[in-house]
Order: sequence, then structure tokens, then C-alpha cells
Amino acid sequence: MIFRGLVRALCALFILGGLAVPAGAETAADFYTGKVVRLVVGYGAGGGYDTYARMLAPHLEKRLGAKVVVENRPGGGGIVALNQVSAAKPDGLTIMLVSASSSTFSQLIEAEGVRYDVRRLGILGRVIDEKRAFAWSAAAPYRTVEDAQNSAKPIRFGGTSRTDTLGATSAFLAEALALNAQIIVGYKGTKEVSLAAVRGEIDGFALSDSSARKYGKDGSILPFVIISRERSRIVPDIPTIFEVAELSPAQAWWMDYCDALLGLGRALVTAPDLPADRLTYLQAAVKDVLTDRAVVAEAEAKKRPLNYASPEKTREQIAAVIGSLTPEEIARVRHVAQEKFR
Repeated sequence: MIFRGLVRALCALFILGGLAVPAGAETAADFYTGKVVRLVVGYGAGGGYDTYARMLAPHLEKRLGAKVVVENRPGGGGIVALNQVSAAKPDGLTIMLVSASSSTFSQLIEAEGVRYDVRRLGILGRVIDEKRAFAWSAAAPYRTVEDAQNSAKPIRFGGTSRTDTLGATSAFLAEALALNAQIIVGYKGTKEVSLAAVRGEIDGFALSDSSARKYGKDGSILPFVIISRERSRIVPDIPTIFEVAELSPAQAWWMDYCDALLGLGRALVTAPDLPADRLTYLQAAVKDVLTDRAVVAEAEAKKRPLNYASPEKTREQIAAVIGSLTPEEIARVRHVAQEKFR
């Protein structure tokens, strides 16, 4: 009797207090209509991430029914912006185009300033996976792996920061090939690093395969190897590191791990703990845009190709890159990520 009376009382409270869920409750689509969504880029204007974001913004805007505004928040190789997005209100109105590779690597080596956990982010989908090429400056005396290994003086590599995959690739390559190398960081992005190579300030640098296609046209920069076991579909004429060098198992480990890390590519993310309906809606919108044939064709025409992967697959790959290393391997990666920079 007491239990039945309690149930009746609770039902009365829901009805009289107006707590029943209304039939026309706001959907996720309703929520986004007319809103402003900030698409954050952790690098300056004019670079690859900025170009991708501005290319995708109008398509996301049309799909969401919201105004999508690109915001550049450079600093710390993307760490500053991702910290802000990770700590943002989980309402789905702030998303970010991140280097999943650099973000994961920065967390793995416990880089200074990292306050996010990539495993907790709201993953919306991978935009493009990437293979990393390595290029020589035409002004440098190097053209092959053997040239670099026989160098009597330190080889100057360029990068943006200790945690960016440009620098990490150079560090891994130098470790695998036992090169006498110094990595000079502080450049704002690939564009600035490539200009440094053209001017002869550095001898070589790592770059994405899409950037290798862009910057390798006039002969001032010479992409010569892909850091992978498979050739790039974007620049298929460039051989892999496994084709041009005989690598021991220990050397091959560095190149394979670098390839797995870089395969995380660029992804769209949002703050952790977003309500499930909004996260699902955003994920569906991102998939629709990144797999739309017209959008894919536009991206290819702009030399900014798309290669969508689901949030589930992207999250699995991130977890694998972080969780596959033994404590000893993590210590080695952290050591190499520090010792070759200046």
C-alpha cells in the first residue's frame, strides 16, 4: 500500500509540476539551427589546416543550418588551442580541426603545457590520413640516405616544435639512420619551413605527402622518400624508406611507429562530455560532408584530398598508438623527442 501511494504521488508531481517530457522536445537539429559554431584551427592563417578548415566550413554550415566561423588560435604547435577546446563548454558549438598525430604524440611524451586527453575528446571523424615525406633543400649537398649517413657535419633539419610531427619525423628518421642531425624548431608551419629550405637555412625537413606534391614542383625542394612501407597515393613516384635503405629490425621499428602515428592524420573533434544526441548529430554531419562526392571532388581539385574514417576507427587508432608501447619504448620515444632538438 505504501509503495502504491508513493508511485501515485510521484506521478502527480510530474504532471502537476510540468516535468513530463513535451512531445515537441528540441532535437539536435533544432538546437543548431541559427547558432554560431566556431571551427578552431591551432595554427595561423594560410597554412594547410587553415585551408582545410575554410574549405569545409561552408559545407558544414549548410549541413548543420548554423553559421560556421573559422578561428585561428596559433600557439604551442596546436596545444594551446586544443587545451581551450578540451576545456570548453560541452555544448557542441566549438569544434576543432586537429593534427591527431601531433596531439597524440604531445600527450604521449608528456609535452609541456598539455592539459587535454585525446582519448576523452568527442571524435567527429578523420578528415585525411597522411604519409610523411622527407625532402632535401636543393641548396644542400645531400640527395640520398647514403649522402646523409656519410655527412661529416651535422645535418640541419627544420620543424615547428618539439611536439609537432614535422620535428618528430625528423627525430625518428635521424635515430633510425644514425644521422648526425640537429633539428631547428620555431618555424610557424610547413610554409615557413619550406622557405627556410629554399633559402638554405636548413638542409631538409619532413612534410605531408600532400605538401610534398605542392612544394616539390619547382626544383628548389626535393622530396626523396616516404616514411612508410607503402608508397603514397598522392605522390606515388616517391619511393619508401624501405625501398631506399636496408633497415635492421630496430631501425624499422622507428619507421613503422612513425607511420602509425602519422596515419592518425587530421581529425575534427569537440569537447569531452557532449550530450549524446548532439555528438551523434555532429558525427553524422561530418560524415555527410566528408563523403559527399561534390565535396571530395572540390577538395581534390584544390590539392587538399579527403579520406574519411569513422569516429570509432579514429578512436581505436589513437588508443593503439598510445597503448601499444611498452614502458621502455615510451622512454625511448621521449628521449629521442628531446635530444635532437636545439
